[in-house]
Order: sequence, then structure tokens, then C-alpha cells
Amino acid sequence: MYVAVLGTGWITQAGPKLRVGATAALAIVGALNTAAVTFGVGDPVRLAFPGAPPNGPQRQISFYSPVVSLGGPERGPDMVELFEAARADGVRYVEVDSASANRLFFNADGVYALARVAGLDRQAAYDIHALGPDVALVLLRAPAENEPPPCANLDDGTRIDLVRGGDVFAAIDSRDFYCPPELPPGRAGSLR
Repeated sequence: MYVAVLGTGWITQAGPKLRVGATAALAIVGALNTAAVTFGVGDPVRLAFPGAPPNGPQRQISFYSPVVSLGGPERGPDMVELFEAARADGVRYVEVDSASANRLFFNADGVYALARVAGLDRQAAYDIHALGPDVALVLLRAPAENEPPPCANLDDGTRIDLVRGGDVFAAIDSRDFYCPPELPPGRAGSLR
């Protein structure tokens, strides 16, 4: 938004008629944008890059996305419940793929805090090619066809997958994801 404000600086240097017209147009656009975002009016306007998965957040630019919260906050996946079930199944450490878990409301620091609530720790160091059997790696991935259901989903459909032990890349390639047995697949993501 600040870039848009700075981009209007030329209006102050314009002639009187142009300045009045541009100021009026800017005020109208600002009012319409505020109303649209406040009341959730309109459809999202996005540009998807070639090869982008359908309905996935990766490889797209959102120009307008109405977000409105009517009736209270939404509840995302219950990560503490997921981590408690993993702990009951022998997981003692959680690591986070910070390259994928880098969103405002789903980031590595937040995931680590929720893991601590469930009694799980971080390791001092880990090898992504050789995780121990008591380590679970959390990663976000775009939904794809012909894959087992994830343990949880974000509201936009992004998968929350866990890899337990072994080589993370081999597990991703073979779609060998871990979901605690006390937590049926999709259970944590259904608590919205």
C-alpha cells in the first residue's frame, strides 16, 4: 500500500485541473477499495504463472483478494493436537521446513512454539537426508492429485505434511508422509 501512496506523489506537482481530477479519482478508488475489502465484495483477481497448481497459493500474484471476517475468527488446523498425537507415537523432536512454512500466520517460529506446548523440542542440528526416527519435519505443500490425505490443511487447501525419519527428499518423492496413528488423516485440518 505504501508503494501506491508514494506512486501518487506526482499529483502534487500537476496543474490545478489535473490535480483536482487526480485527487478525486484517487479518493474514489480509495473509498471503493476500502468498502470492497471491509465487506468482502468482489472476486479475487490473481495472475497465475505457467505450471501453477490449480487453487494453490504457489506461483501466483494476487492483485485483489477480499478478506472479511464476519462472525469471529476462523480456526485453522489444531497443530497442538497433531503434535501431541505424534509425541504419543514416539516423536520427540520437530523441525520445520522454513522455506515452505514462511507465511504470516503459519511460520517456523509459530510452529516451534506450538510444538513446545505439546512437549516436543527442536534438535540442536539435524541432517535433512538422515532424520532420526524420533524427528518429524513439518512442511507445507500445494495439493496434488493421487496423494494420500495430509494430516492437516490450511484454509486455502495447502497441505501440512509430516516426514518422520530418513531422507526428507526421498520421502517427498515417494509421497511417504507420516501422520500419527492416533490422528486419522485430515483430522487436525477439520477443526475449523
